[in-house]
This record gives sequence, C-alpha cells and structure tokens, in this order.
Amino acid sequence: MSGEAAALAAIRAEWAEPVDYKPSPTLDVLPGLLVIWSDMPGDPFQGPGNTTRTVTAEIEQAAIDARPTKAARITRKGVVWKVNEVTDRDDVDAWVVTLVRA
Repeated sequence: MSGEAAALAAIRAEWAEPVDYKPSPTLDVLPGLLVIWSDMPGDPFQGPGNTTRTVTAEIEQAAIDARPTKAARITRKGVVWKVNEVTDRDDVDAWVVTLVRA
C-alpha cells in the first residue's frame, strides 16, 4: 500500500461511522455503510433568526455499486437524509454527498 493509500485508510478507519444507505426506492438498504460525516455551518448570516448548516457524507467509491443519485437515502441515528448534490472526489476515491432531511 502506498503512503497516500495508507494515510487515506487511516483517516477512514479513524473517522468513518456506519449509516444505513438505500440507493433507491426499489433497492434494499445497505446497512452499516461506512461514511465520513460532516455537519458544518453553512453560508454566513442569512438574516435575523436564520441559520444554515451544510451536512455531507463522504462515501468511498468502492463501497457501493454506483454513483449516488437524488433518490438515495441515508439514515443516521434515526434521522433520514436525502441526497441533494453529489461531488466526485477522484483524488480520494470518494463521493461527497450534500444532504438535506428527507
């Protein structure tokens, strides 16, 4: 394993957590898919009383059969999320999906 691959494996081992992944309404749930979860502040000030968050999950490309679509659902800690946007991260062999509550 190259140095970069070993470093990436170490990051995933440290930060990945299991979620339930349903690629589409017609396909079965893939339980225990490991993702790197991120919940960060969104865009700056949106007006009084308004806040935004950006919730993403990084999914290793080799862990699922196909690129995620907007039909995909991720369940984490009992909350169901739907895919809003998918970014290819070929540099780390992953898809980063931006999520919104389903």
